[in-house]
Amino acid sequence: MQRKHSGGWILNMVSDKYEVILSAKAYDDLDKIYEDVLSVSKDIDTAEKYLSSIKERILGLEDNPHNHPIRKYGRYADKGYRQTDVKKYTIVFKINEESLEVLVITICLTSSNV
Repeated sequence: MQRKHSGGWILNMVSDKYEVILSAKAYDDLDKIYEDVLSVSKDIDTAEKYLSSIKERILGLEDNPHNHPIRKYGRYADKGYRQTDVKKYTIVFKINEESLEVLVITICLTSSNV
């Protein structure tokens, strides 16, 4: 199956998988999380493992992103955004059914009111 993406054509052999795309904000959030964990732990391996677990959850959104709840509070509440939690962070994302894309908007502390 081929489908159009802003960067060109994507060949996707599995039609029920979504392409996961990170916003610039989400990339910045990942960098900050890494820096924060490194600052607290003082250990590169710990920071890398922590970030790896978050990235795994993000990549897992390609399968069944609808299994995650709609966001009910904060800036992204009741606007069709969904969320999933990993460690002490919440990943906020939106599903685009037409293009079979999951756009990760932000990754914030679960306790924040974003």
